[in-house]
Amino acid sequence: DGDWTSAGVLFRSPERSVGRPVRFDGVAQRTREHDGVTTMEVMFDMVGRQRIDVTLPGVADDRVVDGAEVVVYGTSIGHHTYDSATMGELIVPEVVAMFVVPQEGRDETGRLLRRMRRR
Repeated sequence: DGDWTSAGVLFRSPERSVGRPVRFDGVAQRTREHDGVTTMEVMFDMVGRQRIDVTLPGVADDRVVDGAEVVVYGTSIGHHTYDSATMGELIVPEVVAMFVVPQEGRDETGRLLRRMRRR
C-alpha cells in the first residue's frame, strides 16, 4: 500500500512510527463523539486481539458504530502502555485519523444504532 505504515509496525516500533502515515482495518469499539471529535478503539487480530486508540477530529460517518468494520487512514502520534492482569504490559498505539471509512454492506444496522444514540 505505498507509503502507508502497517498496524504491525505501530506495535513493533512505536517510537519509529510517530509522525508517519498509517493505514489499517479492524472493528470499531467504544465509539464516542464529544464536541465534534470522534474517539474509538479499533480492534484487530494480529497475534491475539490488538487495539489501536483512534481520534478523528470531526464527526465520523453514521455507519461508524461499535461493531462496524472500518479502515483507518491517519498519522501515528505515539503510544501508551498499561498493565493487563493476564498479559502483562501492553502497548496501545495512538493515531489521529484523517478518515475512518466504514466497510460497505458489513454493518447495515450501524446507521440506525447511531441515530438512536443521538436521541
